[in-house]
Amino acid sequence: MQTQMTTRAIYARHTNTKGESYVASHVVWSTDETDGAVLFIAARQREAQKLNDDSVVPTERKAKVEQITHDTYLKDRARV
Repeated sequence: MQTQMTTRAIYARHTNTKGESYVASHVVWSTDETDGAVLFIAARQREAQKLNDDSVVPTERKAKVEQITHDTYLKDRARV
């Protein structure tokens, strides 16, 4: 049996080490066995944690990534 691959849009809030954030949409690939959204968000969260770990200034360790809903994405984009 061949693996079925599909794409879908997900939405995330990205926050840098200073606490400044933006929202973005991303297209991820998923298969029958793997949820691309889970893998994508987990990878971005590891990158954010590395930024925090590497930050010299203790108060600038606010980097994070969180998945948000489409409605939240649209509301945040409307504020810009």
